[in-house]
Amino acid sequence: MHVGPPATHGFGTINAVTNETAPAAALADALAPRLALLRAVAATGNLTSAAHQLDKPQPTVSRWLAGLSTDL
Repeated sequence: MHVGPPATHGFGTINAVTNETAPAAALADALAPRLALLRAVAATGNLTSAAHQLDKPQPTVSRWLAGLSTDL
């Protein structure tokens, strides 16, 4: 029996005990860095500074921001 953290497959998370997918947990995992991005943009006032604060390339954070509306 698997005793470590749940394995991820695609967009769902496999619960090691019940063997059920948990798309809500996967969505939360995917959204967490993007929500941190929104917080950084609010704190710094611009996307480039937020990207630097998060130690991510600016094009990456631009894609995250663009994809956030789709994911929500």
